[in-house]
Amino acid sequence: QRFGTVGEPDGINPAFQIPGATEIRIPIGESIPGNKTTETVLRGNLSSSTKTAEYHEIATSHPLLDGAVPATGASLLNSLDWVTTPFQAGDSIEMSGTDVDGNAISTSLSVDGTTTVDDLLSSLSSSFPGTTASIDTDGFLRLVADESGAVPMIVNLANGSTNVGQLDVVSNPLFIENAGEDGNIIRGGIEVFDNRGEGHVVGLAFEPQADGTWNMLATMDSAEGDILTSEINGISFNSDGSFAGIQGSATGELEFQFVGQVDPQVVTISFGTPGSLNGLKSISGESSIATEQDGFPPGTLNSVSVDGNGIIDGLATNGRRIPLAQLAIASFRNPAGLENRGDGTLQVTRSSGDVQLGSAQSGGRGTIRSGQLEQSNVDIAAEFTRLIIAQRGFSANARTITVANEMLQELTQILR
Repeated sequence: QRFGTVGEPDGINPAFQIPGATEIRIPIGESIPGNKTTETVLRGNLSSSTKTAEYHEIATSHPLLDGAVPATGASLLNSLDWVTTPFQAGDSIEMSGTDVDGNAISTSLSVDGTTTVDDLLSSLSSSFPGTTASIDTDGFLRLVADESGAVPMIVNLANGSTNVGQLDVVSNPLFIENAGEDGNIIRGGIEVFDNRGEGHVVGLAFEPQADGTWNMLATMDSAEGDILTSEINGISFNSDGSFAGIQGSATGELEFQFVGQVDPQVVTISFGTPGSLNGLKSISGESSIATEQDGFPPGTLNSVSVDGNGIIDGLATNGRRIPLAQLAIASFRNPAGLENRGDGTLQVTRSSGDVQLGSAQSGGRGTIRSGQLEQSNVDIAAEFTRLIIAQRGFSANARTITVANEMLQELTQILR
């Protein structure tokens, strides 16, 4: 007999018990449906000694001066020491080279006496996609790739062929101040289950960045679908190696479009509690990635277990543990007043009081021990009495048989 509502429909677990019914149903062999992944928790270590990626950076050889002070974005080109002959209407600065993707670039900026450093910076950024042009406080013009790593970017500046004005690109050319480098990539993986409970292996690649953060890229076999949102960037850590956040948040999201599924599936990636070491961390030592997610494949109920509270759990082949029911435990005001009816049964009496059903470990009902034999409640005195009576009956019957046998022997002798 069961007690409570364990095993009844709750909107979370499969339900095998009928509300209001007291019998316990244990459906061994029943199919257990799968469940899609909604959250994945990452734990482990991204080693702080891992080689970081470097940004590709191009800069002028010397600072640009406006008079005797470093130039700013508002400075006119014609006021710079970089310009040997002032520009006039119709002049141009030619830009050529290759962008971060290796594409050839050839464009120009029309200049005159009103052109500023900001105009040149804006033209450089737009002409070389994936870069940001700026001028620092010392007056150096810089063009930096937006993403770290090795890129084939080259930038050359030249004066227009019909120019009056002249830019001194010979003594102060642009050069590669810092060649971008790829960092060491730490790889891991997760299994994501879709709405049908089908698993999909997703690779995770973590790459350290020059600013101390990490970027994560998710990949998947294209035959299984597409990853609509595959990157989580800006994973940062505190000075003690504890997780700090992701661009101001503690979580990130990946979005998948699996083959055969109508709607995209969003999976939240949790990196741990900010300020703690309970999730992903970055300290010295070996790198490692461990994952835990809430999805699972379909399975079959194949065994049960009982805990100390009398909860019967069903164990499925997919690793799920499903609460099936809770055993009802009887208690009495006076247990000694129960009448022994034999065969391990007891009868309620007026002395014992009415039965009170409840759960184990409540109301003095004790605990359940799974796999243990119950102590016998047989009346030993009564059983010994029955045994003695049976033994005496056996002895009497044995004597009767002996007497009958002797009489038959005497009769046989007389007949002879």
